[in-house]
Amino acid sequence: MAKSIKIREIDLKPYQTHFLFESDSSLTSKRLDELLKELPSIIDGALSDDESSEVIEKSNPRSIKGEQLAWLAYSRRVAVQWASGPDAPKDVEHHLVVMIARSTLLSVIATDKSLGFRLGRSGTGKEWSKLRRVPFRRLEKALVLGTTRTLWLSGIHRSVATKPDSKVLIGPDIEASLDALGDQSYQYTSTRCEGPAALPASFVGVTPRMAKVWLGPSADWEVFLANSQQLLRLIESSGKKKETPYPVLARADGSLKDVKEAFDVSLTAPEYLYEEDPDLVAQLEDLLQNATWTVKGESGPNCALALKLPDGVHELKIEIKTQGGEIRHTVRPIEKEPSEDVQKIAGLCGRPDVLKILYDSIHTYSDGQIFEVKTRPFPFGLMDGDFSNYDITLEKPRPAGATKGVDLSRVGEAAEPSLFTWVWKHYKKGWLWCDDGSGEIADFIHLDVNHSVLSLIHVKAANSDSNNRGISVSAYEVVCSQALKNLRYTERRELEVPLKEKLMRKESKLVRGWRNGSPLPLQSTSLWSAIKSVRYSSLKRRVVIVQPHVRKSALPTDLSANTSSARQARLLYTLLHGIKSDVDRYGVEFEVVVAK
Repeated sequence: MAKSIKIREIDLKPYQTHFLFESDSSLTSKRLDELLKELPSIIDGALSDDESSEVIEKSNPRSIKGEQLAWLAYSRRVAVQWASGPDAPKDVEHHLVVMIARSTLLSVIATDKSLGFRLGRSGTGKEWSKLRRVPFRRLEKALVLGTTRTLWLSGIHRSVATKPDSKVLIGPDIEASLDALGDQSYQYTSTRCEGPAALPASFVGVTPRMAKVWLGPSADWEVFLANSQQLLRLIESSGKKKETPYPVLARADGSLKDVKEAFDVSLTAPEYLYEEDPDLVAQLEDLLQNATWTVKGESGPNCALALKLPDGVHELKIEIKTQGGEIRHTVRPIEKEPSEDVQKIAGLCGRPDVLKILYDSIHTYSDGQIFEVKTRPFPFGLMDGDFSNYDITLEKPRPAGATKGVDLSRVGEAAEPSLFTWVWKHYKKGWLWCDDGSGEIADFIHLDVNHSVLSLIHVKAANSDSNNRGISVSAYEVVCSQALKNLRYTERRELEVPLKEKLMRKESKLVRGWRNGSPLPLQSTSLWSAIKSVRYSSLKRRVVIVQPHVRKSALPTDLSANTSSARQARLLYTLLHGIKSDVDRYGVEFEVVVAK
């Protein structure tokens, strides 16, 4: 029963965060009252056994200028975060839920940030289950207009150390600053833009796939009500905008037809759910810290996840299908009697804003949508090397007569077939230093004979030496990431101290340095002295990738063709263009050596 505390409607001024739903039929005052009655049970469903909620006051639904209005205020007692046990104190929170309906549209404004998200997923209420989120394209068309000041991006690319999984861009006109090559593997999840002129707010925040809109604080009840009504009218009219916002970024494909062979699953960073329930964020943090997993793909979009927890391995089945024009996924434990922890993890992974799946078909499932990785037919200038008489699958020399192990003393030895020896032969003029090992700056550091070009050379063996080997993007991802991580060493002052220490190691009993092909004495600092003697303004710096998996002669000439090789080539070029853009910022040249 509601407490007898009188709350005046005129005193209400909630922050204007709207969660938007639609129905197949008109939302009358009677339906609004039924939705209102189901709210307490949905609120209680998120509380633990020793927590409670109580309705303070609620209004009767009524009509205001063509819209229906109802609201409910409640308190809840929740456990504090800093203590546990039966005698731990409870915090008392007070919250407000306002519902405004126009025709088939419903806006829910809740001061409990997590409630709006739960309503979109809740199966507790009979009436709430009849609603669905307003489609994201409809919100885009009505609200994503004008200059963008803030843009939240989520990557659909594989998680790598050198490229953010997600990022937030802030500036006077963000769309003008987007990088056509570097940002094409990101989708936008939220935007803060000028919006339509009919809304009085200076800027409008939109999270389209969560059907969420925020307009900032309310000056008073009348302003809040007027803005809410105007928002519903704008969405109802759908707007006149036809062009796609942020065309540089990845867009949802919408079809599962060609999606197959999942190879990786990742979960959203907890920081990205900062507005969610703290308990949910804590669950996600705990899972990321204490679990590892492997993925087994299928011929279609489904996959299995072998989840390794402290108590053992648990398998989850992930199924993706199209329902009612939308793509949805389910996650269920395969074991007959899963523990409560495993069920919670399955529920967490069942959220569209948490799960990301990458496929060998060059698709990504993210935020409840399928994306085909966008590529553009821009070729990248590759250098072709002659690897005749070398084993392109062998990165470092093996001990003589052995099939395993590494023997760096054989670098440069006659007939030794490794890629390290290939580098020694092709870069032996001038000074050359092999830095392979723990804490390496690069596999090789080279200063040319004219004291003008300093090169950091990174080497990676090919995945196959078959003449029929295809294009492999993954073969270049790891070595390019290593090159980017150590890019700072192209700055001479960053390189001088660690290089001198490496050159002077007394424990070293292996020749790792050469000048014009002749071994340098152990602990010789001549390379360091040669680099230091070059005027900074005269020194060109270069990053070189040696990875002969790709054969330049086998690359397709028509990059726009709808063929597997053309798609793979576009992916490879997209990766390399992205790396080059990062290298260019340092004023450094970038060179990739492949096979002929």
